[in-house]
Amino acid sequence: MELSNGELQLKELKEQLAKIQEAMESKEREVAALREKPTMVFPYSKSFSRTVIKDILKMQCGGKSLLGKTLTIGGWVKTGRMAEKNSLVFLEMNDGSTPKNIQVLVKADVYDIEKLKATGTCVVIEGEIKAAPEKATQEVELHATAIKCVGECDAKTFPIAKKKMTLEYLRSVSHLRSRTNTIAAISRIRNALSYATHTFFQSNGFNYIHTPIITCSDCEGAGEMFQVTTLLSKAEEEEGGPVVDAAALDAMRASVSAL
Repeated sequence: MELSNGELQLKELKEQLAKIQEAMESKEREVAALREKPTMVFPYSKSFSRTVIKDILKMQCGGKSLLGKTLTIGGWVKTGRMAEKNSLVFLEMNDGSTPKNIQVLVKADVYDIEKLKATGTCVVIEGEIKAAPEKATQEVELHATAIKCVGECDAKTFPIAKKKMTLEYLRSVSHLRSRTNTIAAISRIRNALSYATHTFFQSNGFNYIHTPIITCSDCEGAGEMFQVTTLLSKAEEEEGGPVVDAAALDAMRASVSAL
C-alpha cells in the first residue's frame, strides 16, 4: 500500500523527532556526568593546586565518587579533637567556600598534631578521600598523607573561640569575624542580593556609576578646613605663638643658602 505525500512527510518528521530525542537524552547524560564530576582544582590556586571544600561536598553522591583519590585542600581549623591516645587528631576544616566543614584525620607520624589542633590554625593538607564512619554527618572524610603548609595559632590569644560570641564582641575583631557562621551567612546573603540587583539592572540597559556624595552633615568636624605649611601661619600668631618678622626669615634663608 502506497503512502500519500502527507503520510510520507509525517513519517519523516517522526524519524527526525526520534533522532532529536535521542540526541537530547545523550546530551542530558553528558551534562549530568559533568555535574557529578566538578573541577577538582581551583583555578586560582596556583601554588598548591588546591580543591575547594564546596566542590567535594556539593556532589550528589556526597563525594563518594572521589573515594581513593588524592586531593589537596586548604583552610583554617574550626575545631580539633585528639583521639586514640593522642596518636591522631580529627580536624573540622573550612575554607570559606561553603558553610559546611570537612573532617580531616591526621596521624602523629604525618605531622606534629599538637601544632594542628588549635582553633584558627591555617593549614594546607594533601590526603586521600575515604568513606566516613556510619554515624558521621558526611559521606567522606580526608585522611592526610602530607602537610604542605601550616600557619600556627595560639589558642590562648586567638580571639575567635569555639563558643558562641556576641555581635558586639565580633565588631572588635572585624578582620577575623568572617570565619564565624553568623557573619559568613550574612556575607553570603548580601553577596546574593547584590549580585541579583546588579544582574537585573545590567540586563535592562542600566550602567553602574559612582555618584558624588552630597550630604549636609558635618560629623565630628570632618568638613573643617585646615592649613598645611612649613611657615608659621597667622592663626598661630593670633593664638600667642612665636612671632617671626620678614627680616628674620630673610636672614634665615640667606644663611641656609650660603651653606
